[in-house]
Amino acid sequence: MDTIYDWDEIREQLKHDIQIWYVKDPGINREREMNKERTIDWIIDRMKQGPEPTGTRIRMPDFTYTFGSLWEPVSKVMRMRYPVCAMCGERRTVEIHHIRPRYLKGTESDPCNLIGLCVECHDEVHRRMEKGIDDAVRFSISAAFREKE
Repeated sequence: MDTIYDWDEIREQLKHDIQIWYVKDPGINREREMNKERTIDWIIDRMKQGPEPTGTRIRMPDFTYTFGSLWEPVSKVMRMRYPVCAMCGERRTVEIHHIRPRYLKGTESDPCNLIGLCVECHDEVHRRMEKGIDDAVRFSISAAFREKE
């Protein structure tokens, strides 16, 4: 995909959306602010890599756990990254799909495990899941391969 992304805009969106829970101890607050910057850098680096067609499990870095679930801010910037469906290429409403499902040990918020699919293609992937998970995972992995080309 040869789309040019405004990484500064994505960084600002993440800064806005990832919230820090401040406490009375300024040392802990400084550490949380550093973790927020490291988390934003990690998310952007993973977004630049693009989807992992293998759907391999990667452990989220420890510093990302400071913020609990990163699903909301990451899914928001992934929608910015995928203005069109990665499977059919149509410019429709894009939903964020986990290449390797969470119940098969896929990560929730790793951008390399996420891909943008239109509602119709996303439904097709999940219909295939009902028939057999291997087929559905292969189907969404094939979309990731097309995205990488």
